[in-house]
Amino acid sequence: MIPTPIIVSIVTPVLLLLLAAAGAPETTSSDVTASPPDGRRVFMENCIECHGVSSAGLKPKAERKADQGPDLTGAVGNYEAGWIVKWVRQEVQREEQTHTKPFKGTDEELQALVDWLLEQKAEG
Repeated sequence: MIPTPIIVSIVTPVLLLLLAAAGAPETTSSDVTASPPDGRRVFMENCIECHGVSSAGLKPKAERKADQGPDLTGAVGNYEAGWIVKWVRQEVQREEQTHTKPFKGTDEELQALVDWLLEQKAEG
């Protein structure tokens, strides 16, 4: 006969695994909620070609000054988030100009971008 402690030490982990597997619902890709977009990532995918954010250590990819937009550290802090959204979508003008390129991401990505940019403050 096998001593009780040995049976318990063998059976308990097996039972726990079986119970966990039986109680765990199956998930499908539609069950998984996507995480919210990251503003920095959105910036890197959409804006880094022309703009930098010096507070985050990001420089524009465009090498010629003529191809670069302004550094956005603290720049958007002068505007409300709603106006920035419209500016990037080319729906408003500033000094008789519109933003050079329209934003091509989702509304959620644009909001994440604006929120991230608003957090970027000049040191001082």
